[in-house]
Amino acid sequence: MSMIGNFVAVDGATLNRLQDNPEEVIAFLYPEGDEGPANALDVDKAWHAIHFMLNGTPWEGQGVLGLTVLNGTEIGEDVGYGSARYLSQDQVKEVAHALSELSEADFNARYDGRAMDEQEVYPQIWSRDDDFGRSYVLEHFRNLVSFYREAANRHDAMLLFIN
Repeated sequence: MSMIGNFVAVDGATLNRLQDNPEEVIAFLYPEGDEGPANALDVDKAWHAIHFMLNGTPWEGQGVLGLTVLNGTEIGEDVGYGSARYLSQDQVKEVAHALSELSEADFNARYDGRAMDEQEVYPQIWSRDDDFGRSYVLEHFRNLVSFYREAANRHDAMLLFIN
């Protein structure tokens, strides 16, 4: 089974409701008869590589860039691979700003397929074809930067989860 990185931008009222009723998180993320929540982004299997390239480590992360993919405050029950996490509206703005300060060239220069495979960055395919891996991660990184920017402009909070 694949591990897919997901981001859902939510307004402050929705985040407050989910904080007050964490048992509703699963139903919110996986609504019946629907394709999923609005304002969602799926970065496929690139989530771990993005985190690694932003933080230089597979699981840890400090500062604002550490919040981008794998951190935040846990909320609710297991939604696939652990609980969802959330970032406040202010944290989303901080992440969006930090991502805007990182050029694509600088992000791209952080790609090291061999190091990612050695550090067991999921799905451990990065050194097989550096050109494919690099372009795959960069495409999803671009989408993530835009998603954070748009969420920050709307003053949204963010739910992050792996399923």
